[in-house]
Amino acid sequence: MIRVEIKKNFPEDGIMGEELFSHNASASYQWIIDPIDGTYSFTKNVPLFGTLIGLQHEGKMLYGYLRMPMLENAWMAGNGKTCIHNGSELNQRSKFNGWKDSLILTTDPYSICNTSIEPFWKKALEFGAIARTWGDCYGYYMVCLGKAELMADTSLKPFDILPLVPIITGSGLSINQLGKVEHDTVVVCSEDAWSTLKV
Repeated sequence: MIRVEIKKNFPEDGIMGEELFSHNASASYQWIIDPIDGTYSFTKNVPLFGTLIGLQHEGKMLYGYLRMPMLENAWMAGNGKTCIHNGSELNQRSKFNGWKDSLILTTDPYSICNTSIEPFWKKALEFGAIARTWGDCYGYYMVCLGKAELMADTSLKPFDILPLVPIITGSGLSINQLGKVEHDTVVVCSEDAWSTLKV
């Protein structure tokens, strides 16, 4: 349905996504779609999945959109400078006050082992952070809201993360790329928090 609407309203634009083949891959404007981010959660009736839609122009992410249909149909949208949550602009983030009892999130803790993320993850735990596996797009949602301090992920595909980039940066967070491929391994947190984890 998303693809049908895009093709109807923006016929010259390209589309790429997880489930179907790319459309008009040479177009300067590209829509990036992940209709169910958190497929495993979806198949197990865990409500922590969402829909991601992003718009890219000549390789630069312009806008991103996230909807959590099973969490009161909540949504976020961002343009890299501003983040909107359920129609209201997110307030300025509170200052980072340390890792003790802070919440850090990842989709799968075992996927972090022996990766570039592991030293940062372990350091946050040593400083007193509490880890949970509330991952996929829900983890980024929680960090953008200021309810978690850090979200870490690895082995990301473009449609897993690119629509989230304008939302994350629009909410005042930094995306710290640690992978060999752009955005395939990331740690998302505030710049203040990140500075305490550098090893």
